[in-house]
Amino acid sequence: MKLAPPSRAEVALFRAGDPDHFRLLVRQHGPALRGMAASFARDEDELDDLCQDIWLSAYVKRSAYRGDGPLLAWLLTLARRKCISRVRANGVRTRAAQRLLTELGPNAHAEQPTPLDDAERHETRARLAAALRPLTARQRLAILLRLWHGHGPDETAKLMGCTQVTVRSLIHKGLIRLRKTQGDPS
Repeated sequence: MKLAPPSRAEVALFRAGDPDHFRLLVRQHGPALRGMAASFARDEDELDDLCQDIWLSAYVKRSAYRGDGPLLAWLLTLARRKCISRVRANGVRTRAAQRLLTELGPNAHAEQPTPLDDAERHETRARLAAALRPLTARQRLAILLRLWHGHGPDETAKLMGCTQVTVRSLIHKGLIRLRKTQGDPS
């Protein structure tokens, strides 16, 4: 099946952000994008989030589409890049969470904390508070509930009075900000 570039009118509708045209494109190209994104997602929730991010990116970056090739090809390229970025971010997030848990997690093996343990725990909490200071209050809360206290996404969302998608977004944006403020090159 050969895909032809869209007409000038279709390009104009897409670049203008026409809601009806965009709905049509989601119905028309959504299955192909979802199928491609499925190979990058760990579960259905992540796949839904990824597809939503892809379509949001397509909408935000619609003015970059020149119309000189098939729109589906442009959308699939954008989707692939979004998926790769997500995989990289998940790896960074996992490494960051492991570092936090390793450095800051409670020492399960110590029966009776020594004064040195207390001093280290106090220093660790002070470092954690300083590191989290640049974040918004909601980002701090989401990160602490999920990564420090180990609550699941649904429990964190209930505790914060928001959706799981919002929790993931807050953690994602918070970790990006942490990496920037802490000078992490990854």
